[in-house]
Amino acid sequence: MSAPSTTRGVPALDRFWAFGGEPQDDLARFVAFRRFLLIYGAVRSILWWSQSVIDTPLLFGLAVACAGAAGLAFHPRYADRAPWISLAAVGLAVAWRFPYTANHLYLEWIALLVVCLGSGKPEDARRAVAALRWTTAIVLFHTGLQKALYGHYWRGDFLALMVGEDDRFARIFRWLLPSEEVARLAALDREQTGAGPYRVGFGPFVLASIGVVFAEMGVPALMMHPRTRRLGAWAGLVLIFAIEVAALELGFALLFVNLLVLFLPAVWSERALRAAVV
Repeated sequence: MSAPSTTRGVPALDRFWAFGGEPQDDLARFVAFRRFLLIYGAVRSILWWSQSVIDTPLLFGLAVACAGAAGLAFHPRYADRAPWISLAAVGLAVAWRFPYTANHLYLEWIALLVVCLGSGKPEDARRAVAALRWTTAIVLFHTGLQKALYGHYWRGDFLALMVGEDDRFARIFRWLLPSEEVARLAALDREQTGAGPYRVGFGPFVLASIGVVFAEMGVPALMMHPRTRRLGAWAGLVLIFAIEVAALELGFALLFVNLLVLFLPAVWSERALRAAVV
């Protein structure tokens, strides 16, 4: 099956839904992302099983199912059906972890659902890529909106808390804070009522905290317009890299990077797949 070569003849609503992008490469993007997503789910499931000391039979079964789906993703005859296997397995993992299900697992399941619905006709794949793009923009904007409403990013409170609690953040943000301030934050007992203040008076640190909020809400706006779409995608990739240098949430980062490259030419989806496999 092959995708149309231009947007001519594509309904206006579909053009809007697809961010106005050229659809000719969407099938290649879709196939590369589908293979990545099933491999990603298989590796994550295997790691869960290998590191768990409880519910081992369940996790082993989910790992086998996801690994089988990843293998079928490369078989032309079964590639369209493979995502449904992972969808069921990841759905069970979501239910097993509830209410402690991690956000990235929800995102993986939603992406799998979209991929399942897009496996079939070329027009379905094109709409699936559009839906994945919208999902990426909405998730990124929502994370920024949450931080804005949360209120503890405007003066750096939350980042100060994380610097004091987690060495991962301390080693990154210590270049914005004097060593005595880092030591003060580390000495605070967050479990003690009234501990604090988790507030610092150093401008660059506070600006970095505020910048995260505006970046997460602003990058999706760049993604909306054809002229700034690639700029938005690259800005999103830089943002994710900057955040994950401190957070080190490698699983989420890998998934979100592959979602972001859906805004770039199809060759980037294929490169991202090769990088993930290697």
